[in-house]
Amino acid sequence: MQDLRSFIGNLSINAPDQILVIKEEIDCRFEITAVLEKLHRIWKYPVCLFENVKNLKGEPGHRVLANMYADRRRYPYILNLPSDNYMMGPVLKVAQSIEKPVAPKVVSKEEAQVKQVIKTGKEVDLTSFSIPVQWELDGGPYLTSPVLTKDPDTSVYNLAIHRAMLREKDETGVLLGEYSHNYLNFKKYEERGEGCPVAIIGGYPPYLGLASYARLPKEYDHLHFAGGLIESHVRIVESETWGKDLFVPADAEIVIEGEILPNVRKEEGPFGEWLGYTGHKTLSPVIKVTAITYSENPILCTIHAGRPSENMLHSIMDGAILYFRARQISPLVKAINLPNSGCGRLIVYASMKKVMEGEQMNVALTLATEKSKIVVIVDDDIDVFNENEVLWAVATRMQPGKGVHIIMGTRGTPLDPSIYDPPTHDVMIIDATRPLNKPFNPVTKVPEEFMQHISLKIPLGG
Repeated sequence: MQDLRSFIGNLSINAPDQILVIKEEIDCRFEITAVLEKLHRIWKYPVCLFENVKNLKGEPGHRVLANMYADRRRYPYILNLPSDNYMMGPVLKVAQSIEKPVAPKVVSKEEAQVKQVIKTGKEVDLTSFSIPVQWELDGGPYLTSPVLTKDPDTSVYNLAIHRAMLREKDETGVLLGEYSHNYLNFKKYEERGEGCPVAIIGGYPPYLGLASYARLPKEYDHLHFAGGLIESHVRIVESETWGKDLFVPADAEIVIEGEILPNVRKEEGPFGEWLGYTGHKTLSPVIKVTAITYSENPILCTIHAGRPSENMLHSIMDGAILYFRARQISPLVKAINLPNSGCGRLIVYASMKKVMEGEQMNVALTLATEKSKIVVIVDDDIDVFNENEVLWAVATRMQPGKGVHIIMGTRGTPLDPSIYDPPTHDVMIIDATRPLNKPFNPVTKVPEEFMQHISLKIPLGG
């Protein structure tokens, strides 16, 4: 699978209950988010394709796609897995892809769907797109899209989701965390007095969004990683502004090219962030837009910030990285889940087969990152994707005086409203594994042969 439209077509045929097409006219200011919020309140998360959205000029007829990543059952369609392999399957596939990168393939402009329409110079106008205003206190319309930069020394590409607030028709702010790889790339250019080449991928194939959420080592190329996810070359093409100095995804729907201006900061924000709270205003770098290229009748992708649309991305991608690390500590780690209840990042559940006391703590310490605040380790008979089972293990296999450990003063995310000043947080590790040095009551169960031959024919429901 190479493009967004193939993904939509595949879902429409094979999982029609997972896609909702909205043909009614709708405004990009708040109304897209209002639809998504109404669905969220009844725990429904279909891919939503809005086909008649008014742009920022009030002109209808534009397309926006939301909720692409909100349901775990869709990830097999992105990662070419069996449709029923949606729990640990995506995590394992992402973890394996780290070790199996595939280099991108350069194609001509004639082969690139993103070059069907090209706007440069005075033709550049971001207000012609339906860039959503999501939340009541947001500072303006926000792109929530992959941002692409390149290290000027190593030519390694980095792809990461950053919020970009529309300020002028050819200018956005962009919030780059000071430890993000895109920020480090930008600083290298800025220290040389140069603008940093950048591309915002406004509409993108599903695997590019996944790759954008992977926290990889700085020397690891995200375009190579994206190729590993789909076991194929990511097709790339020369940008209009930078030519061979910055290639962009050929199968994108929309690419917004420009430069991050050196030594320029402007007020940006606030914005409703991934924790479900409104973030602060900041002085952030500025992107001057130089070109916009797109396919005919393009689809702009947006992420419903602070809801499962974003949380599930965190859960899959952070879960894969943490699983990769944890398995290096103990190959008996079975599964990892970062639940929606922790915004897909703040809480980590891990199951493992414990054979020596202490190894569960070694694993737990590996999972205590700058985002995770609660780490729960359970035995391998517990399903970490069933929160009731995890909490049952916490309630019945652990005494707080011995099983709860607090690590204080570790680096945290400044977006957390409970963060200390300076931005550090505490990590609570809960060891809910059964002790090995004494007998433990067996779990109640029905003999397996009876479970196998009993067929439940009683109708369930109201």
